[in-house]
Amino acid sequence: MSSTTEPRVLRLDIPAIGFDLACGARLIVSPRPGASVTALVVSIDGGARLDPLGQEGLGHFVGSLAVEGTARHTEAELAAILEPLGGSLVGDSSGLSGSVAQGGADGEENWRTLLDLAAEVLAEPTYPRERFERRKAIALDRLRVDEAEPRVQVSRLFNALVYGSGTGGTSGIGRPRRGTFASVSTLERDHLVAKHAESWVGARAIVGVCGDVDPEAVRAHLDAALSGWKSGTEAPPIDDRFPPRATRVGVFEAEREQVQVLAGHLGIRRLDPRYPALVVMDHVLGTGAGFTDRISRRLRDEEGLAYSVSATTAASSGRVEGVFQASIATSPDKVDAALAGFVEEMERIRVETVGEEELDLAKRYLSGSYALGFEKSSRRASQVVTAARLGLPEGHVEQLLEDLMAVDAAAVREVAHAVLEPRALSVAAAGPLDEATVRASLDAARAGLDG
Repeated sequence: MSSTTEPRVLRLDIPAIGFDLACGARLIVSPRPGASVTALVVSIDGGARLDPLGQEGLGHFVGSLAVEGTARHTEAELAAILEPLGGSLVGDSSGLSGSVAQGGADGEENWRTLLDLAAEVLAEPTYPRERFERRKAIALDRLRVDEAEPRVQVSRLFNALVYGSGTGGTSGIGRPRRGTFASVSTLERDHLVAKHAESWVGARAIVGVCGDVDPEAVRAHLDAALSGWKSGTEAPPIDDRFPPRATRVGVFEAEREQVQVLAGHLGIRRLDPRYPALVVMDHVLGTGAGFTDRISRRLRDEEGLAYSVSATTAASSGRVEGVFQASIATSPDKVDAALAGFVEEMERIRVETVGEEELDLAKRYLSGSYALGFEKSSRRASQVVTAARLGLPEGHVEQLLEDLMAVDAAAVREVAHAVLEPRALSVAAAGPLDEATVRASLDAARAGLDG
């Protein structure tokens, strides 16, 4: 039963007008009259998940170096055009993003410039050899440091435990997006050129634009700007043959004063109808504002195990299952207590009804923070692209707000019981301990579950 004084549902108006471009890309325009900024997001399907084994990081290099020069402009010339307009354009393994101040006497000039330059980057990046060698050297220096960094290694371990290592036919989702020292060492400029030609094509692209723009004018302009971009073929479907939920333990041994611990398992997809209840559950269990959630209150405030601790499921839900992930950095002698806290709080929210005050606090925070998250045009452009990629229905943003406010205590308990499995936790740890020690701590933490 939820609070008798329901939080006010803030209204959002995020229109999304779709077009199919001649190059094969899907365009979504979200007009926002009076906006001072026009934002652009281009999603290229595939990205890091399609990096060949042993070439992890290739997709990231293809995206991040695409803005280092085109057939018409050098990197310096691109910056010289955009910076006076309050603009920027960056790339990564998922595509491009950029923005520009509205400007222009007619309110359109700047966004046209942004789209023209983005079209160049999408269709004709040159990947200058000297820029590639420089960026590769910088990346290798960073990755060399990462090889000994517990926070980096524990995240890699956890992803591999939950999603698989990417070998034996499983998806590449669990592999490091930016690559490893070994994989990036193998990359050459020719690999980037070939990957771009195969992957950065119209058939794999969704383009989102949000600002004070006319949707039809944006469509016409992009159709012309991208007239030379080849359509290519759609990306292969995601291989979602993930390992089943089970207890797996991995440890990166390092002489440090603290231990980094991640515990969790596969979660749900974004289109799962239980998603709204899972968002509310997250805020009660591990992501509440100002450390008001149960795990933060217990492990941080009451037991003093760490300053930073959290647990979330919904945040990573997407086209495939996200993960439930509880995280903490604590001293080696507190690992037992940390894992016990995770397990006990997971089980408690699965079997006990959430109190009215807790539920009301979570929903009140969500009713305001969710709407405020769409104040920026860049967030709106990203949202309409994500919605198109996921296949979310029209009006899903407004509907989600209503659904969140309709979640009651019974729904929280039901989704927690269905999604959380403390008996099937995978645990990754990094610090001065070994796998046997972590496994023993996990066994001890779960000893009372069936008692």
